[in-house]
Amino acid sequence: MGRNSKEKRDRKKRDEDARRAERKRVREERTRIAPLTTLLRERTDYADAWACTAQHFDAAGHYDWMASRVSGHTRVLEIGTGDGRGTIALARAGHCVVSIDENPACLDAAEHNLRAAGIVAQRVKRETVAVVSGGHRITYGPLAAEPLRETVVLVEADVLNDPALWAWAQASRFDAVTCWLIGAHVARAENEALWERRISNSGDYRLHVQNGVYEMADVVLTSGGVLQVVDRRERLASAMLREDCIAGHREQAARTTLQVDDSSLQERIYDEPTGGVQMVVTRGASGREPDLRQLALVSIIARKP
Repeated sequence: MGRNSKEKRDRKKRDEDARRAERKRVREERTRIAPLTTLLRERTDYADAWACTAQHFDAAGHYDWMASRVSGHTRVLEIGTGDGRGTIALARAGHCVVSIDENPACLDAAEHNLRAAGIVAQRVKRETVAVVSGGHRITYGPLAAEPLRETVVLVEADVLNDPALWAWAQASRFDAVTCWLIGAHVARAENEALWERRISNSGDYRLHVQNGVYEMADVVLTSGGVLQVVDRRERLASAMLREDCIAGHREQAARTTLQVDDSSLQERIYDEPTGGVQMVVTRGASGREPDLRQLALVSIIARKP
């Protein structure tokens, strides 16, 4: 065998080995990046869609109505920032607000909208995202219990997956907690921390979040403080429907010291906007199928003894 022929074969083998190694590296990189790309896309798409819905609600005065229900309670913990229009309504009504959201894309939109409204917001970035088999893992850094430097503080946090948030709650005190119109992007189901909860749809997700919010409100509220929950649902056109709604909230409050105020139940008729994040139908405590010919925003309050 000639020397030149051997060198050519060796060079060809090295080149092929290098190509295989590069193909393997690209496959591994795609595997590593794909879940993160999906998470970013779903978060961004949800933030854009929610902005459409929130703009419709804001123009109709719905956020001002929701904020009016916690009048007199100065320091507010808002669960679910959305695009910040609800936060703006709270701030304009004189509240100091700590607003938390799992979706940084929503917090980006909220920060922009608050600035446009002339409200300075402090931003707290805490999440670290990593790829795991079948999805992603999100962890959160510590959250210091310190005085607010601004009227509004926007915090990356997750009621369902954030031990540091719960540790912070132990040392924090609020006059009110609000949980308005909770929703989620599709990639939430790929969060490792949520798998054991077997959350299969947006209705399940909302109930899990609200259960967590009841428990968190029990920790952070001062005596006499209030938790306000607002949902989109069918109009409460009968005594049975009103009791069905109240019974559901009583069940959620059962693991806490909070007491659902039956007399606080109020509704506001609304039109579902075209596009945006659509309402997800869930059955109430009675199990009946909702009648969606007329829709309402339903607000209810639970009080801390």
